[in-house]
Amino acid sequence: HKGTCGISAGMLSNKTADIGGFCCPPGRTDRLPGLKFHTLGIVALAIIVHPDNPVEDITLKQARQIFMGEIYRWSELGRSQGRELPNLPIQPVGRLHCKLRSGHWRGLLDNEDLFSPGIVEVGAIPDMISQVAENENAIGFETISMIRHLRDKGRVKILKISGNDPANESDLISGKYPLYRVYNITTWEGGGVENPYAANLVKHLLNEMKTVDSQFGMVPAFRLRKSGWLFKNGTGWKFRDNELIGEPH
Repeated sequence: HKGTCGISAGMLSNKTADIGGFCCPPGRTDRLPGLKFHTLGIVALAIIVHPDNPVEDITLKQARQIFMGEIYRWSELGRSQGRELPNLPIQPVGRLHCKLRSGHWRGLLDNEDLFSPGIVEVGAIPDMISQVAENENAIGFETISMIRHLRDKGRVKILKISGNDPANESDLISGKYPLYRVYNITTWEGGGVENPYAANLVKHLLNEMKTVDSQFGMVPAFRLRKSGWLFKNGTGWKFRDNELIGEPH
């Protein structure tokens, strides 16, 4: 949990890895000659709060304002489920990993400098879960899969964004739920670097994604490809070979 895509990138750059794993779309410096990216799938990035927090649903604009420090108190959000929200300061928690790559938290705020100076920054996923679970006024973000996997670190509440649920695959596939992470693996192509065993393993993994259990919260790439009927005029998920390169618009 403490690693980042930079570890994979470094080993690939040094030619010491046959397969690399990334939790983000590749950055410019990740695209090495002969390196191919293959998308396993996407997982929703959920906005999370303490389970006793009365908030159930916020807009993407409100989420951005909270993490920027422009919305400072819960009461500034108005009412939730007919209840007045407490006039207490919000404590944003962030894990700003893989700063050189797009996706993940950059779907919320595109630059780390946009985050509030008052943010509590954590370096590991379990710390994100425990920080939010222990503070009634905290708000953070983490993938659905890791929230489920790390239940022992504490209970958190998952918020909807404008009525769209990150735990609902349909909301994610349709593009209505806006925040997610992309999971990629890599292979080498070309003389002197290609490993046929690695290529066969990646091919096997991509095929196995068709039967991945929904409890992991991952929408496999093949399901994104098959969702084209939801969108008009080719505005759906875009792929180059096996790599996801664009979202619905």
